[in-house]
Amino acid sequence: MTRLSKVVAVLIALILVISSSSISWGALMPLGFSPWAEGGIKRSIGYDVMPKIYEDLDMREAATRKEFTYLAVNIYETLSGEKIKELSYEPFLDISDEEVGKAFSIGIVNGVGEDMFDPEASLTREQAATMLTRIYLKVSEKPVDNRGSSLFKDDKYISSYAKEAVYFMAKKGMVEGMGDNTFGPLLLVTKEQALTIGARMLDSWFLSMDRERPLKYTFGMRTNTLEEIYSVLEGTKETGRNKVSLRMDKGLYDHFMSLGLPYYFRGIEGITCRYYEKIGLVEMEVAYNRYLTLSAYINNKLEGEITSEILILDSTIDHILENITMDSMSLYQKERAVHDYMVKTYEYDTKVKENDGKNISRSFAGLLQNQKGVCSAYAELFDLFMMKIGVPSLTVIGTVKDGGGHMWNMVYLSDNWHMVDVTWDDPVPDRPGKTRYNYFNISTEQLKETHIFEEENYPLATSGKIN
Repeated sequence: MTRLSKVVAVLIALILVISSSSISWGALMPLGFSPWAEGGIKRSIGYDVMPKIYEDLDMREAATRKEFTYLAVNIYETLSGEKIKELSYEPFLDISDEEVGKAFSIGIVNGVGEDMFDPEASLTREQAATMLTRIYLKVSEKPVDNRGSSLFKDDKYISSYAKEAVYFMAKKGMVEGMGDNTFGPLLLVTKEQALTIGARMLDSWFLSMDRERPLKYTFGMRTNTLEEIYSVLEGTKETGRNKVSLRMDKGLYDHFMSLGLPYYFRGIEGITCRYYEKIGLVEMEVAYNRYLTLSAYINNKLEGEITSEILILDSTIDHILENITMDSMSLYQKERAVHDYMVKTYEYDTKVKENDGKNISRSFAGLLQNQKGVCSAYAELFDLFMMKIGVPSLTVIGTVKDGGGHMWNMVYLSDNWHMVDVTWDDPVPDRPGKTRYNYFNISTEQLKETHIFEEENYPLATSGKIN
């Protein structure tokens, strides 16, 4: 098994300590579902997209066209923020249903021929992908971009009308293969799969949407939507502010607590909330991971508490730089010195399991303390080194074509952005002292041969010469 199959998605599990006024999941969860689907079902409930008709049904059973349409309408209205107007006529002969009419009116669903909808027929995976892609494209008003997508082994069995949608949804991370690089286009979609896909779609939307600068936090500021709460919290990540007080209505508070944070809020490990209903004020205590805290400290933006652990990690990085760089070096020479040091010194930790979210090998601290880590640790530490030497840098989250989530970096040198993947330059099994440059300061086009990511969310990396 290669390292790539062991790389896990770099998405931190977010733990909310729910207050006494929070919603009980037991009263909302449907009767029958598989253990793996619990998270997706909870997310769909939090987003308020699970149709009421699902509540008394077994989620492990196949979803009908009607049931999936109800979900699709809810997803569209949540993404767009608009209610679909009721259709003034009945488009199908075999069903009279307001939700189906709404879906038809905006082009989410079509009939099966001869003005029939066949509401009780089961839905296949490729049909579900096609329907949800229509929603995504209608709301985003952007064309499909499947550049960099690798083919499933059963590509020849995917219907021609559905191929664009299947690969679009797979690239966005909304649908997954069957574990052996097959998609199973004609397999039936269960209700729990449908809810999980819907939750991923909403998560992906909030991740990839063009968001403005985070709202500037002031004590007791009024928030009226989930997006405003998220925006405030996004801004606090830059400063590591531990205590946040916001005003909001009780209904919004309950919605926020039931939903939690979108998966893209990487770096916030937990939030404890207390709601004062009489004055409509929420007090939040936010816990950040080591990477966000040290980043804020290095950039002189830290407003939260600084611990002795963070100070030790900071001095350790300084000590390393003192030994591998000199003031006379150019920024490029310092960057390369950091790259070489990391490749020669650290070892990829192949023993980290996918469900081991708190393993220190996922953090840069694991590399500094134990000389072992996974891709997120490599990317975080490289980014911190770049902050120290004054090279603009970014962390990039994506996947690799062999499967699995991945994380790497971008740097800005000589008026160009460049891709850097220290993890992939570090041989596995470890070969101390061995250095490779296959993924050092390369272009976006070069990286796309092996990596997949949302290109529109990051600057274009070129292969321009570095002075």
